[in-house]
Amino acid sequence: MTISDSEVKKPGEKALHIALRHLTGHRKGTEERFTGTRISIGRGKNNHCSFDAERERSVSHRHCEIRVEDGIPIIYDVGSLNGTYVNDRRIRRAPLADGDQLGLGREGPRIRFAVGSASSPPVTSEAPEQEPARLSDREPHYIGATAEERQLLDPASLAPPRLVRRRIVVAIALMVFCALLIGGFILVRHFLDRIETLETRKQDGSAGDTIGAGMSPIGSGAIRRPKTSTPKRAPGVVPAGPRGTVVRLLGVVRDDRGRFVDQETLGFGAVVRTEAIATTYDVDLRLKAWLRRGTVDGRHTKVLLAAPGGSLASAKPVKARVLHPAAGKSEDGNLVLLVLDQSARLARALTAAPRAGTLRFYPPWESPQDLGVRRLTNADKGAVKPESATLLAFDLDAMPLPPAAGTPLFAGDELIGISLGRDLTGWAISSVAIQGLLRHAETATTEPINRSDR
Repeated sequence: MTISDSEVKKPGEKALHIALRHLTGHRKGTEERFTGTRISIGRGKNNHCSFDAERERSVSHRHCEIRVEDGIPIIYDVGSLNGTYVNDRRIRRAPLADGDQLGLGREGPRIRFAVGSASSPPVTSEAPEQEPARLSDREPHYIGATAEERQLLDPASLAPPRLVRRRIVVAIALMVFCALLIGGFILVRHFLDRIETLETRKQDGSAGDTIGAGMSPIGSGAIRRPKTSTPKRAPGVVPAGPRGTVVRLLGVVRDDRGRFVDQETLGFGAVVRTEAIATTYDVDLRLKAWLRRGTVDGRHTKVLLAAPGGSLASAKPVKARVLHPAAGKSEDGNLVLLVLDQSARLARALTAAPRAGTLRFYPPWESPQDLGVRRLTNADKGAVKPESATLLAFDLDAMPLPPAAGTPLFAGDELIGISLGRDLTGWAISSVAIQGLLRHAETATTEPINRSDR
């Protein structure tokens, strides 16, 4: 056993004999005795009770102090990182009694405290020390402590000021970063919209040899006639290619708060103008039948949405339609043009003359499917060239089921027709008929899609 004495006295205060017995740590089994009114404990060499800086890393440089106030020894935590414990309770300030166990950090060294007056030093036993039992169930001493000091402490409140400042700085930096990220996204979106607007204006001022891109709304009478049948690709500033033009027609049920509570796929279509989608007459009948069905809850409303690629995130409401003059009466007249909100911004598809060879359709979320063209037919059912065909016969030997009604068909990146589906298995309407519908839409009156049934 090693015993060292140190005189630490404070003028005007009665000194006490204090013994600190090391129960754990690298100084286990040693004891230090002090006579005075203030004893500092820590890793620094200038403390009265010091620890090895390499072996006891849980002990702070200046961990705690024992002060004698009105004859009562009181321990103070003076800013330790891992906390000071008395009988396994973390404290800021607490009075001490003979036999109390001090802990420097939750897993740090443990010290037994003994006290006596200046005339009667503390009595210590020379018997070997047993490993002390945990004293968490022992009633704490509250001599001279206020009601606030008796409350258990929140460990988060004991973080050193430097750590608190660091957390505040990190939080502010994260908020600034998020604000810059959101601002950058808004600016990029604004510039992309501006570029698309300029591209549309440029196309409006060109030779006007296409149908669909940058045109006026239906019924305005300002749509130009195509001067050539040479197809053009969709502008690069909008989603191009087959997947950008396939539209899933959804029936959506909303509650009184505008939230989507149910949805159903009612058919497919192809975008042929920024505000219009071409589909088939039987798909239109299916849309009307769904709108006529009642809802379970009277507070729910129904709405038809056109979702590019099947995504609700960019879906637009379908407001009205334009029927082909021969809709439902002939195969080549089985066409409907669905009109969207004037504010709709969807990918554009330009119609192209059909051609013999392999066709392809794109079911949403599935791999592309190939279709072989077996026969081309015009309205008179005679032998025709691809440029004048209105009906395309599929070669279904390698495919058991044709694409669903309204599914767009492509040759490369060019939209060349729409499938008629199960009612006319193996047939499709070509872009020649779609172009006729677009010309008819210039003077036709749009019809609301069962507005009264919603």
